[in-house]
Amino acid sequence: MEKFNYQYQKLMTDDEILAMIHQSQQANDLIAQLKLSDEEVLNYSEKILFFINENRPCETCSGIKHCPKAEKGLVYCLFRDDYNELMAKYQSCEPYYQYFGKAQNIVYSSYPIEDILDAKTDEFISLLSTQDSQFISMVAALVKQAKTKGCYLTFKKASEHKKFVLILVSVLINTYFCAIIKMSSFLQELKSCFKNKEKYDQLFYKVENAPILIIDHLGEETISAWSRDDVLLSILNYRLDHDLVTIFVSEFELKQLSLLYRLQNDHLKADKLISKIKQLTQYE
Repeated sequence: MEKFNYQYQKLMTDDEILAMIHQSQQANDLIAQLKLSDEEVLNYSEKILFFINENRPCETCSGIKHCPKAEKGLVYCLFRDDYNELMAKYQSCEPYYQYFGKAQNIVYSSYPIEDILDAKTDEFISLLSTQDSQFISMVAALVKQAKTKGCYLTFKKASEHKKFVLILVSVLINTYFCAIIKMSSFLQELKSCFKNKEKYDQLFYKVENAPILIIDHLGEETISAWSRDDVLLSILNYRLDHDLVTIFVSEFELKQLSLLYRLQNDHLKADKLISKIKQLTQYE
């Protein structure tokens, strides 16, 4: 159906107006949904024709990222009010909510939000086959919203690492509130808040309280007593005490971390850190 020119409406018969409206599948769906009679369709024909024109791009919707409207995801809606009159309003469409609604479940992210939302979640099942049984077991429990420990994942290839993490977060935020931190970036942000204790505490609270926390690039940060003991160990202690799911991702094997986190031969704190990671995960 071509875009309707309203100046011709007055020249059309009722049958022609009805035929024009019924060319639109969106209009037919609306009429069926609101149970509009032909008389009502004619009475509200101007609103219905405007509805058709405004929502024309939605007929071939290929996702919110490709929406041609100036206000992406905004649709013109018609509904009956309490007096059975046909009223109109603009509201966000379902693809908009599906795309941006997921973002509300991201408590904190060191990655750009759009990178997570655009991750190809349809590849998740195939990626599962590349992981060990502990990870698959954890995912199965999360799908069932059952109690589970986290896991420790090791990636050697940076491209596979990032792709997997983004897809994992994108899948998890369909159901859970999640936070993902890249250790070096997170520490830098914490340092920027040193002069603002309230902001520092709020950032720390978001991360340590997230129902699911992914700690990414573990061991690649500049390690100090502060980053190890006051930040990382503090977060792990809190999450262990509150039984929160924590997923660790690193290019290092866990046994290598015990060496990385030793400072001036201080192996006790490093060993304690590794012990907390093992308690939080299904690591064997």
